[in-house]
Amino acid sequence: MKRFQTGLIRKFKNMKYRHKLTILLVVASLVPMVILAWYSHIRISSMSRRNEVEDMNSMLEQTREGIDSQIEVYSSLLNYLTYSPDIEEIINEKDIDNYIAYQKYTEIADPLLSVPKSYHDAILQIQLFAESEGKEDQGLYPISGEYSEELHSVGQFLQDGSPVIFETFLHVKDPQASMIVHPDGRVKDDFDYLNGKDFREINEAAYGATLRAHSEKMPCMVLEVEKLTPYSFGEIFYFFMYTCYVSAGILGVNPFDQEGVEAYKQRMFKALGK
Repeated sequence: MKRFQTGLIRKFKNMKYRHKLTILLVVASLVPMVILAWYSHIRISSMSRRNEVEDMNSMLEQTREGIDSQIEVYSSLLNYLTYSPDIEEIINEKDIDNYIAYQKYTEIADPLLSVPKSYHDAILQIQLFAESEGKEDQGLYPISGEYSEELHSVGQFLQDGSPVIFETFLHVKDPQASMIVHPDGRVKDDFDYLNGKDFREINEAAYGATLRAHSEKMPCMVLEVEKLTPYSFGEIFYFFMYTCYVSAGILGVNPFDQEGVEAYKQRMFKALGK
């Protein structure tokens, strides 16, 4: 390496003056370009890192706000469960038969803990399709039914009403819960054939019978999930959101505006003096 450097210096010294001057001019012109390129690289790298840090901080802040919001919701629920006299009565009452215990559970604890979980999805889909497709005299009218509770209301219309609806069932294979119907000799209600059966078995029978009966009247689709988890809820939400976007495109309407609501808003603002 040293011999190579010595030979290179000797060749440079033996060059003619104009060749030396040319090399010096080339080197002198390259130095500012190299410095400028190096400085630009440093600046761009610094800006990229700063933007990445800002984006990460923004994402972390949004995540923190979301977690805080969920904590507040669960904290409120926990406070209600802790201080609710109705819940406390169920827990502390000892001499109570199975039927009364089940009745109190379904009237108080079950609606509080489980029904909002399923209704949330139903409410979301009603809002999603109504406000996204209901434009230019087009779109489907969305309605939700919580079976088997509403088989004698919504179900009656679906079975014998106007054939203007198609139905989508959400079927959960594993309800992740179990409750056995125990016999109660004090109540004569002609439901003894259900004794010993699990409520998941009863619900599954109701689901199959409803699907077969409604399929004779209208198109019925089934969405199946293994169990209700945050992941499966995310899949359901994404499915319906994308379905709504596609169907709005087929109808030729913009799913992202809602000019129709301006009709009542302007009248309301005028009545309130805005």
